[in-house]
Amino acid sequence: MRRRDAIAALLALASGATATGVPAQARRRPRIGMLWVAPEPAIGPYVQAFLAGLRDHGYVAGENVDIDIRYAGGELARLPALADELLALKPDVLTGVTEPALVMKRKTSTVPIVFSASVDPVPEGLVESLARP
Repeated sequence: MRRRDAIAALLALASGATATGVPAQARRRPRIGMLWVAPEPAIGPYVQAFLAGLRDHGYVAGENVDIDIRYAGGELARLPALADELLALKPDVLTGVTEPALVMKRKTSTVPIVFSASVDPVPEGLVESLARP
């Protein structure tokens, strides 16, 4: 399964399947929180690729999904406050690479976190095992 397929599946779960009996118009749009260490110009191509992947699965930012992005500008010390900002927006799913994902993991145990890159997620503390991430 490709990463963007997994993220799309998470979005579908987070937004509530139509089997819930709630009309699509009555559901709130799913919200994704993204946290990045690097400054926005460096990450722009990755964000654009992510948005393109969502569009491939029928999700368009601002139309049927809300996406909140925070950039730490290369300053790791800013990550906890930015994670708090994202959590205050009540996202359905969070995403980030290793360090932002670790910060978000320390901040919440209720919001699913999808890490988009990691050298070795078990020793880094992102997951307990690869069998049940």
